[in-house]
Amino acid sequence: MNSSTRMFEVPSADCFTVAESYIVRKVGAEVQLSIYVEVVWSKSSMLKWAIDSSTATETTKFLCAFADDMKKVSTTLYRYSIPVYSYIV
Repeated sequence: MNSSTRMFEVPSADCFTVAESYIVRKVGAEVQLSIYVEVVWSKSSMLKWAIDSSTATETTKFLCAFADDMKKVSTTLYRYSIPVYSYIV
């Protein structure tokens, strides 16, 4: 699944979008969720380095929290024969 997010109320918001790709694969007895994130620039900005850096930092924090939540859910669901989830950041 692919999605694109446009930011509002951030500096240079009209210059970029954040593209995300989600790939789900079965690997053995597990389901693996791979998430790829990229800042796509439509115009130049003096803040490019800061936005690239903060997007990577904030996305990593979010994905780690999301993965922890998925592990909690999958541990509960595992009793009902639903595969355990893993992730790649």
